[in-house]
Amino acid sequence: EDLKLNDTIELRYRELYCNSEHEFRLSFDSLGDGRCPIGAYCIWEGNAHVDFIIKQEGRSEQIFTLNTFAGFLTDTTLNGIRFELIDMLPYPVVDKDYQLDDYILQILVSN
Repeated sequence: EDLKLNDTIELRYRELYCNSEHEFRLSFDSLGDGRCPIGAYCIWEGNAHVDFIIKQEGRSEQIFTLNTFAGFLTDTTLNGIRFELIDMLPYPVVDKDYQLDDYILQILVSN
């Protein structure tokens, strides 16, 4: 699917989003979900992190990590393109396990 800049996209595990204008492909490799689950009492909200892979034409593959907690890196700019992790769904629930295939990432991609 051709990714449009300045829009929020939804990305699932093993999906690949492409932007022909800026000649890049975006996917994610792994994630960790340490957010406080619904139904639990936590001292802080926790954090989830995602390892993204971007490949731009004529450049080597780059891996970058974004987080859900505002105290950590939630956005980055690579080669003039900004990536911001808006949300990670589903939100964790006590006694429920999720697989990578269950997650949907909402990412704002802009320039």
